[in-house]
Amino acid sequence: MRLPAKDASGGYRAYSVALLRKTDFTRMLSRGYSFQEEVLLLCHLQGARVGETPIIFEDRRVGSTKANFKEMLRSTSILVWLGLKSTFGFMRKR
Repeated sequence: MRLPAKDASGGYRAYSVALLRKTDFTRMLSRGYSFQEEVLLLCHLQGARVGETPIIFEDRRVGSTKANFKEMLRSTSILVWLGLKSTFGFMRKR
């Protein structure tokens, strides 16, 4: 999606209220696990600065994922679609 982030799928996020107010969330496709990446993309297109602090992710020791195959497929397809749109210029920075 041409985002200036190495990991767009997790972490702690802070957004300015002014940025969120000018971001058009009515264009969002995500309703599940791809939500974080899509919000980051929409804010980036509004001119948001993106910074990262690397973490060491530890593998899960107990429990299992709540995502089922259908949700994984839906989220992946949305992210691929957004990636294609942003790569080929169908989503422009404002």
